[in-house]
Amino acid sequence: MAYEDTITPRRLPDGTVEIAKYHEISNGILDGPLTIPDVINGNKVVSVGARAFENCLSIGAIRLPASVRSIGEAAFSGCRRLRSIDAPGDNLATISAAAFADCSALKNVELGRPSEIGERAFENCRSLTEILFATEARTIGAGAFSNCTALEEARLRGVEEIEPGAFNRCANMCRIKLPSQLRAIRRCAFTGCVALAELELPSSLEEIDARAFEGCLALGALTLPNRVARLGERAFAKCYALRQVKLSSRLTTIPESAFSECFSLTSIKVPRDVQTIEKFAFEKCYALTVADLPDATREIQEGAFYKCVSLAEVAITDSLSSLGYASFGFCDRLHEDYVDSISRTPGGRDALEVYQDDADAFSESEEPDEVAEQNGGEGDDLYNLGYNDGFQEGHAQGLAQGYAQGYKVGAASANGVSGGFSQNPRRRRRPR
Repeated sequence: MAYEDTITPRRLPDGTVEIAKYHEISNGILDGPLTIPDVINGNKVVSVGARAFENCLSIGAIRLPASVRSIGEAAFSGCRRLRSIDAPGDNLATISAAAFADCSALKNVELGRPSEIGERAFENCRSLTEILFATEARTIGAGAFSNCTALEEARLRGVEEIEPGAFNRCANMCRIKLPSQLRAIRRCAFTGCVALAELELPSSLEEIDARAFEGCLALGALTLPNRVARLGERAFAKCYALRQVKLSSRLTTIPESAFSECFSLTSIKVPRDVQTIEKFAFEKCYALTVADLPDATREIQEGAFYKCVSLAEVAITDSLSSLGYASFGFCDRLHEDYVDSISRTPGGRDALEVYQDDADAFSESEEPDEVAEQNGGEGDDLYNLGYNDGFQEGHAQGLAQGYAQGYKVGAASANGVSGGFSQNPRRRRRPR
């Protein structure tokens, strides 16, 4: 079929042409790729207009001419049978918002060197396994690759800012190459990238926003470059396998829930200029044994180390002037010297309290082994445990492994839970 029968061009003021609309054929999917000519009616084709191919189901592959400089908003959105798109050369500069959103079969993308990738550009492209084009965009738009669940690798060049949710829920992404120019990672940029096991942050990085890496279950080690002066709340919460963390020397605050539920974290050295550890910053870091706090720390807020059940050592300095409620609740393995220091600090008596709901859940009438059997013996989904936990050091590793392997607790994890309960049943420590 001739392109004149399916394509409506629009002549632009400079004499070039935009593809304004593609007219769906009525007799099924095309046998081969749809090739857009580089010249129509003697005019060069330079762009694909907004919604030009939206919801077309007859196209499996498309080849754009090397002359195309931009792809408009939602140009190919909802083309659920589109498997590949190719734009040879380096002229393509702009991929607009939602350009390929919901192209669920799209697997092969070769689009030169775009300098702008709009928000939601490839959202819900669930078959996309690799970003093959060499993007040199200064920003990756909000949600640009959100929910690309098959995406395994992304290599970015020239990017200075990754916008909110850009790679949110890319559940299979195990490798990300971040550029040396990167300055900021915005809110939820990599939330739920559960397979991301290694992360090298460039020395240029200055800001990591809230929830940026929350739920990166497989991430094992983290070094924050020393230019990072601002860390958002819950930035690395629920990174269950995270064992080692080196924080930026420029931090002055550990924000709320920043490392909450990092089950495998064993020790933390807080930078020397940190004055405040905010609410629940290290809550439920079950394997944490040592917290090295600097002299500069003045305030530890509510629940900051709540249920750090393995915590044995924490530096309490004379400069510490405020301890929040339950900031060390359920920290039953703290050495007596540290307990005494906490008790003498303003707010210290409340710091060792626990929340009433947790106290009620683990009344003295419950046998630890029975609770362990109820909650872990059958390999139940950990999300259903409800965290009415007498969790102890013995099962922290099992928890991390259970989550990282499909959110299920296997036999080893269940044994860890049982061992944790039996080794150290829940008790409520009161200051002396």
